[in-house]
Amino acid sequence: MAQIQRYDYIDTFKGGAMICVILWHSCFLTLFYKHSVVSVPLFFIISGLFYKENLSWKELLIRNIKLLLIPYLAYNFLKLLIFKSLSLLGVNVADASVLTIFYPLSAESVPNVATWYLLVLFIVVPLFKVLFMAVKLMASKWQKIILLLVLLLIGYSGYILAQNNIRLPWLMDIVPIGLLFYGIGYLVSSMQVLLPKAKYDWLGYSLIIPLLGVYLFLRKYVSMASGTYDLPYVQLVVMIMSLFVSLFYLCKAVGYVPIITYIGRYSLIALCTHMIMIPLSMGVTLRFYDYNTAVVVTSIATIILLRWCVIPFCIRFLPWISGIRSL
Repeated sequence: MAQIQRYDYIDTFKGGAMICVILWHSCFLTLFYKHSVVSVPLFFIISGLFYKENLSWKELLIRNIKLLLIPYLAYNFLKLLIFKSLSLLGVNVADASVLTIFYPLSAESVPNVATWYLLVLFIVVPLFKVLFMAVKLMASKWQKIILLLVLLLIGYSGYILAQNNIRLPWLMDIVPIGLLFYGIGYLVSSMQVLLPKAKYDWLGYSLIIPLLGVYLFLRKYVSMASGTYDLPYVQLVVMIMSLFVSLFYLCKAVGYVPIITYIGRYSLIALCTHMIMIPLSMGVTLRFYDYNTAVVVTSIATIILLRWCVIPFCIRFLPWISGIRSL
């Protein structure tokens, strides 16, 4: 299977978004920032940028299992193993059930809570392939416009589920919104924006500040995990796309950034391990510091350990469950 070409600025984008997720989960951002971090919809868009429409169903399944299902299962079991072992030693840690790995009723019920994204994406990718093939068969003209309209309708169904607090098994209530932004990512990539020097880059660069202004004007609390969207559907889509486009071109202008780009390159490992590290680190730091100081120390320590310890360790010793090497 052909390797995906890597761009430093995409890894910088992913790394920045991943660090925001870490700082949110460590409660660092909540010390200063009342709104949620909308990093997860950005990850769906980024994933959609690299959708390969020519992959066979077999190739798609193998790719999904390697990059999504195996890390999801392995790192959830790893967290359970570590935390159950600590419980047996008398350390008070949050308990979780193996059953919720296979039958999660909400994102919060997944033992390694951040990995819910992998399960949803595992479902989203083949659904998008079915949708893409159906639109391609039924429409000879305006395929991309029709695809966008269908995606918006599907996304709206997920928005309605969230507004009515309807939770479905295997996180199916989150799938429609994930499918919307994944599909938008594909549509964006079809405009050839990924090239280092794309035709309309000048327009994207000129829109960085205006679109950041749109995002700041519209921003409200948004959480795909909990199904919380504190603004109308159209504004939700506009807000997230404004943030995506502005940050996309900002990262394209900046390029490589030490630590951030590296974490973005291995964002799968960062995603799967940070919610193992943060509770353990908080448990230690709270013994020596007040809550606010413990949050700051934990946040900084998590990022440093990811860059120089955890990611290198997983690359060397756990490549088969980190999406780096096939089983």
